[in-house]
Parts: sequence; structure tokens; C-alpha cells
Amino acid sequence: MRSPLSRPTRKTFVTMLALASSAVFVRPQRILAAKPDSGSVAIEGYGRGATGGTGGRIVYVTHGGDDGPGSLRDALLGQTGPRIVVFKVRTVTLNSVMRMGYDNGNVSVYGQSAGGVTVKRFPIDLRGSNILFQGMRMRVGADPGIDSNGDFNDSLNCRNRSNAPMRDIVIDHCSVTWGLDETLSFGIGGKGSGADITDVTISNCIIGQPLTGTPDRSGAPGRVLFFQGGRAGMFRRISVLRNLICYGVDRMPWFKHGDEIEFANNHIYGSGHYYRFVAKFNNRGSDDVIRHMRVNCESNHFALCPEIPVMKGGMGWWVDIDAPAGNGSYYIAEDNLFEDDIGVPTRHRIYHSRQGAFPDISRTVPAFAPGSGYARLPVSEVRAHVLLNAGARCPDLDAADSAIVDNVINRRNGLAATVADTPGWDARPFTPLEDSDGDGIPDKYADRYATVESYMDAILRGEASPEG
Repeated sequence: MRSPLSRPTRKTFVTMLALASSAVFVRPQRILAAKPDSGSVAIEGYGRGATGGTGGRIVYVTHGGDDGPGSLRDALLGQTGPRIVVFKVRTVTLNSVMRMGYDNGNVSVYGQSAGGVTVKRFPIDLRGSNILFQGMRMRVGADPGIDSNGDFNDSLNCRNRSNAPMRDIVIDHCSVTWGLDETLSFGIGGKGSGADITDVTISNCIIGQPLTGTPDRSGAPGRVLFFQGGRAGMFRRISVLRNLICYGVDRMPWFKHGDEIEFANNHIYGSGHYYRFVAKFNNRGSDDVIRHMRVNCESNHFALCPEIPVMKGGMGWWVDIDAPAGNGSYYIAEDNLFEDDIGVPTRHRIYHSRQGAFPDISRTVPAFAPGSGYARLPVSEVRAHVLLNAGARCPDLDAADSAIVDNVINRRNGLAATVADTPGWDARPFTPLEDSDGDGIPDKYADRYATVESYMDAILRGEASPEG
């Protein structure tokens, strides 16, 4: 069965989106520019230098189990060197957290090779440098009677507890949902100091719908996206671009201790506002030491949902700058769009919690320069563009992600306490196409695409299908 957002219904979808959007509607197109050097989809932002496993060997994931030859764990943790991970299965079930080693980088993981791959029950912890992670559906969730190892796990992590920087990391066209703490988190340190994480792009993803009450627990935090700096290391050159960040209670997002942070062209929707802010920028690391921080927050579309009650004291502000005066620069651009719960633009709610002031938006500092040079969309196009492009579209969304997007389009409540509040796990069968020479390109497309990267991009474009 095709998803509700498959191509035959695209015209209907665009019409619905035009009617449901309160901003000026500009019909978007799913155009992914090609890089002239490799034919790969042009990744924008600070992570654009990542090459992943380009030029390396093809590693097939042939079963959905948690270990042994042909498993995703073996492909990521059991091997090193440049490699391209492709799939012959659509679902992988983990029995424990999958923590990559710092020498497991130089890898491309292409979930679109199986029409989007769901990883369930436990998260992947990305470690190392030069990682391209695409077309994956990361969903910890909680099956009845299963509480993920007694821990509130995120659905996807990226952590550096080593003394060497991690760099060049891309998470693109993924869906990261159903977390039990955050859905997506980046962290530095732990018991050790931890070095920097630099040159990262998170783009075109659905990030949200954390589960707020699992079958074995109640009152899970409902957090969405968190960057936690360390005692020594910090986040540098981070781009968060054109994502749907939705249906959480807290941290949508929270950046804590970083420099040259770009947060732009995102659609933030359906927050419960438990802590009275939606997005927060905080220049204190885990040791509570104040450090310099520079942030550009540009052309984002924030909106409340009329069906979600505001919690704990009511709506306070959209963006909280938690930093003493003179410790960094926080550019909250005039073209960020803030809506109330009926789709009407509101005044700019920017709060300096350390200074006790609500500054007029026109008095915020200039943007840091030069930035990553990403192609910035006008805010009037952001909602439509994100709802048409974000997520693991390989080439279509699955039922769970389609429901999220449909709820945002129609401004409905999409919060979820358990998996039972969603359409559930992706149970669609998958029959891979024959790839007789094992080069990652099915025989059907061998004469059309010269590289595995160009074939993977064609799936995202809707020009090729991995299914038989």
C-alpha cells in the first residue's frame, strides 16, 4: 500500500497544505541540487564537507537481527575504513544501544536503499568523524512489556567522550521520533572531558513526537532536540536547517554551549511549553561555566497547535536566551515567524532570562559572518517546503510519519503517550531488487546511475524505487 503522501496524491497534498498554512503559500518543489563532483545530493550547512564512505566498499545489511554477519551492528561497529551501508531489510530491532567506536567513521548509511529503514527499541550512538546518515527512521518506542533496558533512551545520539574532535557529520532526510528522553541529542563529555564536535548538518528531518508515557513508565520527559556541551569541548559550526520539529513538551530545541550555531528555515509546531519556552540558547557547559556563544536564528516558523493545552503556567516566550550580558551574540532575525494557536502571527516573544528583559527584536545583535552560506528560504515558504520535504521520504513517508505531517497540516494534536497513539511500526513488506554484482546499484538501474550515491539520491528525488 502506498503512503498517504505518495506521488499520485501530491497535487492533493499541496492543495491541502496551501489551505492549511497561515503564511503566504508559495508552491515548493522537491528539487535536490546535485554536487558537481560526485552527483550526490548537495548537503548544505557546515556539514557539507562530509563524504561518508564515498569510494569505499559496499556492505549489505541482510537481516534485521542485532548481531552477526549481515547485521547493522556488524556493518557499523564490526568494521572500519570507508564503507557504504545499504539494506535488504526494512526493519532492524536492537537489543541494546549501538555505540559506534571513534574509529568507525568514514561511513555512509543509506536507509533509502530499502525504502526507509526503521531501527527500533534502542538507539544508535554515532561516534567518529565523516558520517553521512540518510533515509533512516529512528524510533526507540516501547513495545508492550518492554522498557528499553530500564532507561529513558533517546532515539538517536551523537556523543564525543574522547579527547579528539569529531567532525563532518550529516543527518539528512531522516525521521527521529518516539524517544523516551530526547528524540535526538548531541552530547560532549561524561566522566571525561570530551573534545569538540564540529561541522555538523541536520537537515530535512522530522524530529519530534517523543513518547510521554511508555507502557512501563509514566511521565517521560517529552523532549525533542538537545545539544549539551561539556567541560572542555563545545559544539562549533552546527547547522540545523529545514526540519520539522514537532509535538514535544520541551527542548524544541535547546542548545547548551556552542559557537557558530545556525538554526534556520525550520518549522516548529505543537509544543506543550512545559518549561514556558520553545527554543533555548544557553552558553553554560555541563560544569556551569559561562562561555562565549554565537547563534543565528533565522527564518524559522514557530506555531502553536489549537488542540494542545499549554502547560505549567502558560505560554511564556518562544525563544529564551539564557546568557549574561556580554557573553556571546544571539541574532534572532526579524523574519522569524511566531504564531499563536489559531495561526495568527503574534508579537516576538524573546526573553533574556539572565538579564530579566524582553528586548525588542530589532535591537538584537547582527548575525555572525560569514555563516555556512546555505540557501535561505523566505519564511513565507518555510512551512510549505518543510511539510513537503522533511522526513525519510524514500521516496514516500511511512504511515507514522504521514500521520505526523497530516496532523501538522490540519493543526491537530499529534502528541503521543505510547506507540498505540500512532499508526504503529512500519510493517510493510520489502522485496529488494537484484544486485548481481553487489555494487549497491540494482541491475535494473545499472545503466542509468554511475555511482551508488547518484542512485541513492534518485530514490530521494522520487526518480527510482528500491523495491521489486
